[in-house]
Amino acid sequence: MKITILTSGSRGDTQPYIALALALMSDGHDVRLATEQRVQPLIEEFGVPYFRVAGDPTAVLNDPEAQLMLRNNEV
Repeated sequence: MKITILTSGSRGDTQPYIALALALMSDGHDVRLATEQRVQPLIEEFGVPYFRVAGDPTAVLNDPEAQLMLRNNEV
């Protein structure tokens, strides 16, 4: 079976999906993990095929205006 796992977030958000992908691959499935480019090295380090998703939704959180809204509970 061909499976694409889509995730977004930090290393801690991504790593469980790497484990899932590895388990599925060991069962004979064709798996790839789709996420932002910044975690590509981590994914490929484990031998999981990587597919790039454009943009970086988590980068928005580093924007000063977004930080202000989060602190003020305006989101």
